Amino acid sequence: MIVCACGAPFEVRRGRYVCATRRRKGTSVCTSSLTFDPDATENVFLDALEATVRS
Repeated sequence: MIVCACGAPFEVRRGRYVCATRRRKGTSVCTSSLTFDPDATENVFLDALEATVRS
């Protein structure tokens, strides 16, 4: 699970990971504007997991 600096999980929305709290409750609750591509993030995670399993 990917967690924002505010403590909330990230979720995929419109093809991007975004902070769930910022999306639902607004910028007064979470000021993080960080978004990122889920495909690239998941590929990095899966590559690391595969390397760990194979070692």
